[in-house]
Amino acid sequence: LEAKGLKAEEGKLTMVPKTTVPITADQARTLMKLIETLEDDDDVQNVYSNFEASDEVMAAAMAE
Repeated sequence: LEAKGLKAEEGKLTMVPKTTVPITADQARTLMKLIETLEDDDDVQNVYSNFEASDEVMAAAMAE
């Protein structure tokens, strides 16, 4: 990148799943509650997941 005249502003490692698991709207609701609970815990630094949900599934999960 630097050879092309671009300068990186930030670099970090992150977890990227190699495989994903499709979920339903009911599973998405439960999973989102779990993720929110984990993120609210002061002892938890990062939360990673490997679920895959379509926009329609996420909209249905958030609607209720």
